[in-house]
Amino acid sequence: MKCHDCNARKGVKLCQGDLMLCASCNAKRSTSTSTESESEKDKMATSMSIGMSPADQLHAMLQPISAQLLKIGNDLMEVKKKQADLVSSFDFFNEKYEALSARLDQVFQCNKELKQVNKDLSQRVTALEREVTDLNQYQRRINLEISGVPVSENEDTTAIVLSVCKKVNPGIQASDIDIAHRLPTKENNSENEHTKPRPIIVKFTTRSSRNSIYENRKNLKDITARNFGFNSTGRIFINENLVLATRQLLFKVNIARKRAGYRFLWTNNGKIYIKKNVNSR
Repeated sequence: MKCHDCNARKGVKLCQGDLMLCASCNAKRSTSTSTESESEKDKMATSMSIGMSPADQLHAMLQPISAQLLKIGNDLMEVKKKQADLVSSFDFFNEKYEALSARLDQVFQCNKELKQVNKDLSQRVTALEREVTDLNQYQRRINLEISGVPVSENEDTTAIVLSVCKKVNPGIQASDIDIAHRLPTKENNSENEHTKPRPIIVKFTTRSSRNSIYENRKNLKDITARNFGFNSTGRIFINENLVLATRQLLFKVNIARKRAGYRFLWTNNGKIYIKKNVNSR
C-alpha cells in the first residue's frame, strides 16, 4: 500500500481517519492538526467573547480573581486555625506557669520561714552557749591560777600556793585554801626546759579570801621564783581561772591591745577589760 501523502510504499502502517500514512507523514499531520485545534479554540473563545454581553465578559474576567480570593480566604482560615491553636497552647502554658509560680511562692515562703526558724534557733543556741559559759565561769568564782612557779620533784602545791599568797596578803591562812594542784599537761606536749611550767590552780574556801589575793596581786610585781627557793628569775603571776572560750578571746584581745597601743589588760569575774593608759577609762 502507498502512503497517501508521499506515495511511499515502505512502512505504511499508520492511518489517520481513512488515510493510510507512513510514520513521518502521520507525525506531520498530527502536529498540524494540534496547531489547527488550538487555533480553533482561540477562534471559538474570541467568537464567544464577542458574542457575550459586557456583564458576562466581566463575570468571566472575575472568575480567576474569585478563585484566587477563595484560595486566599482558605489560607486565611488555615492561619486563623493555627493562630487559635497557638492561643490555646499559650493559655495552657500560661496556666502551667501560674501554677508553677504559685508553687515557687510557697517554696520561697517556706524557705523564708525556715530561715527565720534557723535564725531563732541560732540565737537560742548562742544564748544557751553564753549561759553555759557564764555558769561554768561562775563555778570557778573562788578559783585562781598561779603561773610561773617551776615544777619540782615531790612538790607540795598547797604549801607553794600558801607561800605565794602570803607575799600578796600576809593574813591568809592554810584554812583559806581548799585544794591546789597543777593543771593537766596538754596532749602531746611533755613538760621540759623549753616549755613554761604548768599553772597551779587553787580553790579557796571563801570568795572573800580569793578576792583578797586577786585584788592585791600587784604585790608580786617585784617577786620572782627565786624568792621561793627556785633557781629561776621568772616572774610569778596570779590570774583568774577562765573557761576556754574566754581564755581564747583574751588571747585575741591581747594581740589587738598591742596593735592599738593600749597598756593594760585584765579580767574581773570572767569579764575582759582593757585600758589605754593610767588616766583613761
